[in-house]
Amino acid sequence: MPPSLSALASKMGQLFSLISGRIDDKLDKTAAAQSALKLHTPFTLTLQGGCNGSAQINGAGDVTLTTSLDVIIPPALSTTVLHETLITLMPGGHQEFPIGTNFGHPIESIRVEVKVRNTDVNSPLNNGFINAEGVASWGIRPQDSQAVVINHSTETLEFWVYITSDPRNP
Repeated sequence: MPPSLSALASKMGQLFSLISGRIDDKLDKTAAAQSALKLHTPFTLTLQGGCNGSAQINGAGDVTLTTSLDVIIPPALSTTVLHETLITLMPGGHQEFPIGTNFGHPIESIRVEVKVRNTDVNSPLNNGFINAEGVASWGIRPQDSQAVVINHSTETLEFWVYITSDPRNP
């Protein structure tokens, strides 16, 4: 993992302290070098690793150190939300959702989460979404790349459906 910006800033501070110390060894801290316009021997400051860049320093003026940060986050290592929706299902009703295995989402990476709206007026969770395992079932039908949610209750219910693909979780 590349170093953080605060770590780089700390290293740069240490470098400038070192340079300042070397200059202080050559001149009294209060003395001015009236005739020095630039360093006798220029040098190159180079950063390598997570942050790369270099600048030629000769003391004649300010320099800009242009850097590049080597950070690559492969798209294959992230979660993709395929569906997030509210559905209402009558008793025995079902809803199908295409899960896109034909778009590069392997069936093993698909996760389906289902919650049901709590309509119990005596519950502190009234109108919130709770575990739906007692009233519904859901799963993935690999033969046609569909996720299916089925209402097993004798009532019409509202469900929250969240379907993702995450290749890190086969």
